[in-house]
Amino acid sequence: MRRRSRRRGIVATHEVVAMSSSESQDESRALELSRQCVASKLPFQALPGDDDDLVETGLLDSMGWVDVLIGIESATDIRDFGNTWPQGCPRRFK
Repeated sequence: MRRRSRRRGIVATHEVVAMSSSESQDESRALELSRQCVASKLPFQALPGDDDDLVETGLLDSMGWVDVLIGIESATDIRDFGNTWPQGCPRRFK
C-alpha cells in the first residue's frame, strides 16, 4: 500500500510496511549472531552464503564448527545447543 503526502510543495511517496513479527525479528537476530560467531573463526575471509555448509566447503573443520556452536551457546545462554544438532544435518546459517 502506498501513501502520498504533500508538505510545503514537496510530494513524497512512502511505502507503508507492516511491522515485522517478533518471530521474524528473532530469526534475524539469530542469523546475525550466527554470522558473527562464524566471522570470529574466519577473520580474514568473506562470509559464505547462508545455505553453504561451512564444514563441507572446508571453511571450518569440525573443531571450528564446535567453537561456533559454543559461541552461540555463550551468547544466548542456551545450554547444550550443539548437542541437539542432528548428525548429518548441514552446518550452515539457515
